[in-house]
Amino acid sequence: MGHYSSRYSDKKLFLNEAQEIFPNVHLSEDGKKFVFHN
Repeated sequence: MGHYSSRYSDKKLFLNEAQEIFPNVHLSEDGKKFVFHN
């Protein structure tokens, strides 16, 4: 995820909530790279 709601002071809370729907979600930050496999 690359956009975080300002209602979350701790991004980990945002991650936990998103993982309830999308178990394989990851937090992003400037410069972080992800490799996607088909």
